[in-house]
This record gives sequence, structure tokens and C-alpha cells, in this order.
Amino acid sequence: MKIMVYNKKTPGDKLAMELAVSHAKAFEGTIDLVSVITEQSSAPQEVVEEESKKLKKTAAETADAHNVACKFQLVLTALPIGEALVQYAEKNKIDEIIMPLRRRSKLGKLFFGSDSQYIILEAPCRVITIKDS
Repeated sequence: MKIMVYNKKTPGDKLAMELAVSHAKAFEGTIDLVSVITEQSSAPQEVVEEESKKLKKTAAETADAHNVACKFQLVLTALPIGEALVQYAEKNKIDEIIMPLRRRSKLGKLFFGSDSQYIILEAPCRVITIKDS
């Protein structure tokens, strides 16, 4: 089983990773820890490199501490985040997506859309959401 954890840089990331580890152990799976940087983010190269280092460290720590295969992937894209993650899941034959979910007002969803909603509706596999606290 291939499990993708969407790292949103929120408090819910830790809970999502804990659930992914338990599923990977139970089903002899592997974990892809994925974060997305969009073309519109205007993040300087240093920020991208720092994010990549953090993901690599988290993946290595998870693999060592829990004896689970875990790799990291930083996706740089011009697509909306939801579309980029669904494409990643399709391309890498992901069996399960685990991601934190934060509460947003209806007005916020209207103006900014919802990447989580897109992923839930369009993903080629099961999606498990963890409520951010």
C-alpha cells in the first residue's frame, strides 16, 4: 500500500503522519510525504531549499523511528495545489491520501476555493482527513 501524506505546514501534519505510520505498519505500506509550492507563491529559492530539507529530515526520522519506508517529495507546480496532488497520486499509484483539514468559512471557500475539497472529490483513491486543532 502506498500512502501519501500532504504536508500543509499546519499543526495537523503531525497527526496525519502518525496515522500514516500506523497504516503503513498495519498494511506493510510505504509513505510519500508531499508538500507543494506553487508558481504563484513567490517563495525565494532559500525557502524552497529549507522546505525540502525539513521534509527530508521528517521522512528520515519517520523511517528510522518506526521502521517504515518513507520518502519526501516537494512538488513545484503552476497548477492549483489540489490538482497537483491529485496528479501526483495518479502518477505514483497512491492507494491512500492522508491530510490535515482546517476549517474555513463559506465566504473563504467562495473566494479562495478549497484544495481539500478538490482532492476529496477527484482523488483516484481513498482520502482520509484529520481535523486541524
